[in-house]
Amino acid sequence: MRKNNLTFDVETAGEVYLPLIYDIGWVITSPQGKTLKKRRFIIKEIFECESLMTSAYYADKVKKHYLGLEHITVNFMTMVNQLRQDIKENDVCRVMAYNLNFDIRALVNSYSRILSKGKRKLAYKNKKIDYKKSFKMLVDGDYEFLDIWGLVCETVLLKPEFQDFVLDNGYLTEKGNYKTNAEVTYRFMFEDDYYIEKHTGLDDAIDESMIYHNLNRKEVYKSKTYKTGFCGSPWRVVKNFFNVAWW
Repeated sequence: MRKNNLTFDVETAGEVYLPLIYDIGWVITSPQGKTLKKRRFIIKEIFECESLMTSAYYADKVKKHYLGLEHITVNFMTMVNQLRQDIKENDVCRVMAYNLNFDIRALVNSYSRILSKGKRKLAYKNKKIDYKKSFKMLVDGDYEFLDIWGLVCETVLLKPEFQDFVLDNGYLTEKGNYKTNAEVTYRFMFEDDYYIEKHTGLDDAIDESMIYHNLNRKEVYKSKTYKTGFCGSPWRVVKNFFNVAWW
């Protein structure tokens, strides 16, 4: 019986709506949160393309944080095959990420880009591309999806204490909405004001897995995201709950 969870995270280059993976990490955990397997890979086809890497969201950190990683630099399909194998061999029933829609799209876009050797142009939210279906065709396995961002926005981030936490620390977007990203959520849940995301695939996957395993189970099971796997715009749930006005 499949019962374990796989949480993954990606770092990307390319346009924000057409992300291409250069760093991916995943951690497989038991229902109790015990780590069973963890991996990290640098994707050769993207990482070694200088024109793409200059567009990476954290391009300034690449030279500093990505030295000496030749031993985990692999071709994209080598990574995908290992991901398939880990899902199968570790009885994974659930694939998760914080903002899962983005990570799914990044993996499918990367496959399409690499397969076409850069000649194929993708369109954001191309109606011809079913990203969830494409992901499952690429990373086949008997598992369900679950977006951790949706879960937290329907549970722990609806507590009055979170509103106080946001306002006391000024965690607001430019439009005045409460920030609900993984970094802010981690700081709130673990009372760690100095926590900073490392923005490397494996480190962030581990932290996002910790967020999931420290949620109240009863609240999680009642959430819409747990039942459907996804939440359209998680931040809107928090916005509407607290009646946050646009600035």
